[in-house]
Amino acid sequence: DSRMGPRREKIVVVTRDAAQAGTLAEALRRRGAEPRLCPTIAVTAPGSGAEVDAALADWAQVAGVLFPSANAARFFLERLDARGWGAAAWTGKRVAAVGPATRELLEARGVRVDRVPRRFTGADLAAELAAELPAPEGLAVVPSSDIAREELAETLAAAGWTVRKVLTYRTAPVPPPPEELARLAEADAVTFASPSAVRGFLAAAGTGFFRQHPRVAAVSIGPATTRALAPAGPPVLLEADPHTVDGLVAALETHFR
Repeated sequence: DSRMGPRREKIVVVTRDAAQAGTLAEALRRRGAEPRLCPTIAVTAPGSGAEVDAALADWAQVAGVLFPSANAARFFLERLDARGWGAAAWTGKRVAAVGPATRELLEARGVRVDRVPRRFTGADLAAELAAELPAPEGLAVVPSSDIAREELAETLAAAGWTVRKVLTYRTAPVPPPPEELARLAEADAVTFASPSAVRGFLAAAGTGFFRQHPRVAAVSIGPATTRALAPAGPPVLLEADPHTVDGLVAALETHFR
């Protein structure tokens, strides 16, 4: 049985930002699980958007834009929309996306994506670009969050690229709804799509949650998120492969079988 609930519906907690949780929740529901939304982070615009606007003011010097997340793409495009810029603004620009969800978001808006890494992580995107492409003549813009790791920008800068990292969105922990926090011990698994979601969860539920409830699986979307879970020492720790929502759901299906 490929469904998650041959005996009963498996309860799977989704810790993503509330605005993004729907895709994962629906994928879980289709496979016979009961998703419970328990957001532990909130993703918002950075306020003035001054850094993105400064990069857009230098748009003629921009050779390419490298998107390390779907959120980076979403909020960056919102600033272009505010200027009334459409797909034509991307003519002559090379675009890289960290994975298929980011690529799909961009292509749905008419932005052609030239590169997606073979493994869907920022580290792999940086390594492939640095190894396989000459440094472009012009700026490589990296839209990022306020807590983003420096790995992508630093790797490319070390390879001779002129990189401008721009603050595009903010990520902040949020307290989960009290009623969901009280029901966490009923869960069969808790899913995490980012290190910040892990940190928000552990701040609310406690770093000892998974040791106190060893039956509950911790499910990570990728290596950086798995590293963030290390202090919690989950007895059952799964990692998506590939590092996508579909990979996360597949890891759960295999575990529950």
